[in-house]
Amino acid sequence: MFNRIDRGEQGMLEQRMANVGRNDPCPCGSGTKFKKCHGAHNVPATKLPPGPSQAVFEALMRRTKAKQVQTVRQQGHGRPIISNVIDGTRFVAVGKEVAYGPWKIFPEFLLHYVRARLGFAWGEAEKSKPELERHPFVRWWEVFGAQRVRHTTSAEGINSMPMYGAASAVLGLAYDLYTVEHNVESEQDALSFQRMLARLRIADQFMGARHEARAAGMLLRAGFKLAWEDEQVRQSGGHGEFVATFPETGRSFWVECKMRQPEREDARFHYTHLVSDALQKATGLERLVFVELAYTGAPLNEETGGWAGIAVNQLRTLEQQPTSATLPPALIVLTNFPEHWQLDQPMEGTGVVMEGFRTERYRMGQEEELLAAIEAKERNREIEFLWSSLQKHSRAPITFDGSLPGIDPDKQLVVGGSYHLPDGQVGVLEEATVVEEWKQAACFMRRADGTRVMINIDLSEDELDAWKRHPDTFFGELRPHHPPAKNAMDLYEFFHSSYSNTPKEKLLEFMAHNQSIAELRKLTQPELAKRYAYMLAATVAERGPEPTKPTWQKRLRRPPVKK
Repeated sequence: MFNRIDRGEQGMLEQRMANVGRNDPCPCGSGTKFKKCHGAHNVPATKLPPGPSQAVFEALMRRTKAKQVQTVRQQGHGRPIISNVIDGTRFVAVGKEVAYGPWKIFPEFLLHYVRARLGFAWGEAEKSKPELERHPFVRWWEVFGAQRVRHTTSAEGINSMPMYGAASAVLGLAYDLYTVEHNVESEQDALSFQRMLARLRIADQFMGARHEARAAGMLLRAGFKLAWEDEQVRQSGGHGEFVATFPETGRSFWVECKMRQPEREDARFHYTHLVSDALQKATGLERLVFVELAYTGAPLNEETGGWAGIAVNQLRTLEQQPTSATLPPALIVLTNFPEHWQLDQPMEGTGVVMEGFRTERYRMGQEEELLAAIEAKERNREIEFLWSSLQKHSRAPITFDGSLPGIDPDKQLVVGGSYHLPDGQVGVLEEATVVEEWKQAACFMRRADGTRVMINIDLSEDELDAWKRHPDTFFGELRPHHPPAKNAMDLYEFFHSSYSNTPKEKLLEFMAHNQSIAELRKLTQPELAKRYAYMLAATVAERGPEPTKPTWQKRLRRPPVKK
């Protein structure tokens, strides 16, 4: 309905000039303050700077920044997907190798990739066995194949279906293996990956190796580097799977992976003996223990807690046992993906929770003073990155390049883009917002004569889904989008993101009446921005009602008091 025809360079610059503060750097790139450049009274705010290509360049940079954020949001912080199309053939880099094929979306590539890595001949040999003797992955693949046949495909042959257990199992393993191999950096890494593949092909070792691949994929997508421990070398007291190091800080964690026996679909589950066993192994590093529960009996639930509440209570019971007094502190990552029990059912109520063991940090439902929580968050950037990634990067992306799935880039609504209006004129999109209830975008357009008009544009289901996933980049540039704050920390994050780039002079103006202004002047801009965000968050939180925690978290067994 609306065709983009140009970038609307003059309108873009005018909008940027209208929003800039007088003490902010001028958008023309001169390096001086806006009030002394294009904000001066004798210079019209809409005047183009020398070389109109500067505005075009800045618009391109904003779109590039939005695309980078969007790509990280889809793919995580590890090595990004490297892919290109040449003469209709898709080429995809995997580590040091390159695969090619007719794949239109990333999941199609993953289906080819996982079969190739496990071995086409191996798969055919397994399929020739009696059904009950076949490898678990082959059974997953056959159920997934039947589901793909049942569901209709688009004109391009792309399936659209619920995330059944079989689909989650096959694509999840494929994505984790791809992530591990794509981030291989050394010969030791490559050998460890080959050993993982060998274990995956052995039926009675498959589930344990699959859980190890999941944990590795989670850490790599959170930005960690992995150093795999050599299983061939016997170590006193046993060994873990790998050491995970966060490059930004150099902080390293010893990682062990444990899984409840997959053949037991029992009404009740116990797993803490696995934690105890893992923590008895020797290491001088901080510990991360990934435990897969594989439990279907109590789906994750905001009201009752489900399996998460049961699991956390069991862990806290273990802490209070006399035999646990000698166990070291650790962070326990509890995952629950019982896909092998729900192959033909939609995956619901599954997920990940994190709980500290014999430590004061990361205790579910724990009360914490805001300033102490902010300081602890700063000290644990690695774990904060991990937890954020676990929530955002749980599934494989649809596209190869970070673009919005189902959206034609040539028809996407982009701030600064020009569109044909219903009255026949051309308008530059200056501002837009999505009204989900109407399934429309409310768009503010500026005509060539300077007048402005608001029009509503219908959004497709794909566009609505893309907006829900990427509200801050949906209109082609990075725009603040903050969901409702649930607690004081959310308020702090909101204010900090709003003022993190505010000049120090402006922040000092805001805090001019603070009794500690002399001390505040000594702080750097980043420190001052954090202090101001804390002050605002604390003020709002003090005036507002106490946030209510879910009932199930209030009922959790209290952690033991540290003496």
